[in-house]
Amino acid sequence: MFRFQISNYDAPALEAETAELLSQRREKASRQNFPGLWKLTDHFYARAAKGPGRESRRKAYHAYGYFLLELGAFAIMLGLMEPGIPALVAAGVFTVACGILEFLLVCRWRPPRVPWMASCRKEARALLDGKQAYDWAASGAVVTFDDDGMAISAGEDRLVFVSFDRLRDFFETERLFLVIYDDNSAILLQKKDLVEGDAAELVPFLRRLNNE
Repeated sequence: MFRFQISNYDAPALEAETAELLSQRREKASRQNFPGLWKLTDHFYARAAKGPGRESRRKAYHAYGYFLLELGAFAIMLGLMEPGIPALVAAGVFTVACGILEFLLVCRWRPPRVPWMASCRKEARALLDGKQAYDWAASGAVVTFDDDGMAISAGEDRLVFVSFDRLRDFFETERLFLVIYDDNSAILLQKKDLVEGDAAELVPFLRRLNNE
């Protein structure tokens, strides 16, 4: 069993890590929707990282950047043609963003790991604002995971129970877990609140019981 005694969400590092969790979730969904595009992008970055020297890497970044920009523009153009394919337009926009990142690498800038990081920071701030408006330490809220699923309770009252077939995904950072369940529900947990069980074993436990 894993048991969390929920405390207040007031650590300064939580905003950045919450944004990282949301970014992980978006990247996983993007990789599932556009596996070929991600395979191509990963290949380009791997090749650039293994380049023999700075000048060779600069040429590689330029070549990859032009290729991605042209590929993205072509995808957007096709997606906008009748009858219109929104998914193709989205893929084109993402590819153009990757091309721009290639040019930023030439300039030795340090761009975000993924293009949507800025929006993830806004979502993280809004999520934490809601969490921080409530005194969790005084609520007595407890979240437990066992072989039956996830339960949220306060005192002797079980408020929510989520069976494992309703759990969708799990993400973690240095200080946090994000558990996704049902269509679009989530619970954010702090590792420091874990009072029973080993934090390093929680996600493997959840994935195993969720048949991943």
